[in-house]
Amino acid sequence: MILCVYRDLFPSSPCLFLYRDVVAVAKSFYRMSMILPSARLNYLLGRFSGRVSMSLSYPLRSDLCMRLDNGLMLGVLSTAVKIGHYLDLRRRGFDLSALRYEDLVARPLDMCRVILGVLSPAGDAGRARSQSVRRRFTR
Repeated sequence: MILCVYRDLFPSSPCLFLYRDVVAVAKSFYRMSMILPSARLNYLLGRFSGRVSMSLSYPLRSDLCMRLDNGLMLGVLSTAVKIGHYLDLRRRGFDLSALRYEDLVARPLDMCRVILGVLSPAGDAGRARSQSVRRRFTR
């Protein structure tokens, strides 16, 4: 896990997890598969065997074996694995802050304030201030 190595090297550095709407990610994956032959091959082979999804999610989850029934399944699967990994790290005690990409695009100035509040060297006071701002802007 890269985050564990990162935490060992920089123990006091804050971490951000940037995520995006699952449907938007799934549509992006599908559009990408129309351009990249290797991605298209994953979609086509994934319809026949669940081993494709298992091999694509291997670094994060090796027990996930499901057929890709439609064009959105690979993007949803990818997002679910990454968000599951984020939640697992939070449960294990890592201090990670999540930021939605759509919020960043819709209100860049406010979200930059939130990011800078999380990353501020003021420590707990800066983080407490950023959490109150973050609660105001997240759903």
